[in-house]
Amino acid sequence: MSASRLRYLLDKYLNNEYTSAELDEFADLLEQPEHEDEVKAVLAALAGGTKPGRVLSDEAAQQMLKNILGNDIAADQGKIKDIGKRAGKKALFMKWAAAAAVFAFFVLGIRAFMQQDTESPLSAAVRDAGNKVVVYTTTGERKEIVLPDGSKVWLSPSSALTYPYVFDNNKREVQLSGEAFFEVERAPEQPFIIYSGTIKTKVLGTSFNIQAYENQESIAVMVVTGKVKVSNDSEENDIELLPNQRAVFNKITDRLTKETTVEEQAPGMLKRKEGTFVYHNEPLQKITEDIEAYFGVKVEVAPPVKGCNVVASFEVTDSPASVLEIIAITIHGDLFFKNGTYIINGSGCPD
Repeated sequence: MSASRLRYLLDKYLNNEYTSAELDEFADLLEQPEHEDEVKAVLAALAGGTKPGRVLSDEAAQQMLKNILGNDIAADQGKIKDIGKRAGKKALFMKWAAAAAVFAFFVLGIRAFMQQDTESPLSAAVRDAGNKVVVYTTTGERKEIVLPDGSKVWLSPSSALTYPYVFDNNKREVQLSGEAFFEVERAPEQPFIIYSGTIKTKVLGTSFNIQAYENQESIAVMVVTGKVKVSNDSEENDIELLPNQRAVFNKITDRLTKETTVEEQAPGMLKRKEGTFVYHNEPLQKITEDIEAYFGVKVEVAPPVKGCNVVASFEVTDSPASVLEIIAITIHGDLFFKNGTYIINGSGCPD
């Protein structure tokens, strides 16, 4: 069983969207003793978000449930048992008291209470990887995360962030696959380091965006405030970045370069925290690569228009077809959909 499958089935149940087969599968998974640790980890993560120290003990779970419901716990756990009976399972969740109590929070309307935290427990998948947490998003999904030191991360679609429950005293290290905007708490004695493929970004306290999708040819680090240092694996080519500066690492040439961007770029990066993606005279090919990653679609661009610079803005909740249609119009081109692929044609860049 995977943690993501368990979360999927739980979300289906809570939204009353499950099929009979899914309910039976959910009950079967929770009743199998070999899944005990995974069940506890997933349910605790869903209840408490991904903040360190939020895994509930049996006593804490029982007390929280009692405080919220204001009535007899045994009676409420009886309701859960009845749910199991209706699914043909006479002892659903009752093998593990903590897991049962945590699940009861959701079944009996506690989701709103838990969502007062910065992050929404059901908005993205959370996986326990030993002493680390992995948070990942799917296409069209974004997530806000609070790290153990109070730093904040806004994870873009199709991305994953790995971090420890507790940071080391000498440094704070995380791993990023995909894209994220960071606001790092200042701690000069404890540098913050992000590993993105072969690129390492080191900061003391600042805000910046990193884009490091595995299927793209480059990794980009854009600074909004403060200062960061970017290096490749060999650390022979360190680059220091100030606001409105960007480091780009080309995976093919293995070259790391620094660029000074237009002033509008930094405010555009800030908007990504809210799920708005803004481009100022970016190559069309680059924008469509991002759209592929954000929405999980395939896009082809005709060679004559690949290098056209485009001004574009869209929301993560928009449909890829509408976004691509507007972009095609701006370059006087056409948009087609064929064999599962969006195709942008054009004879050349507009004057």
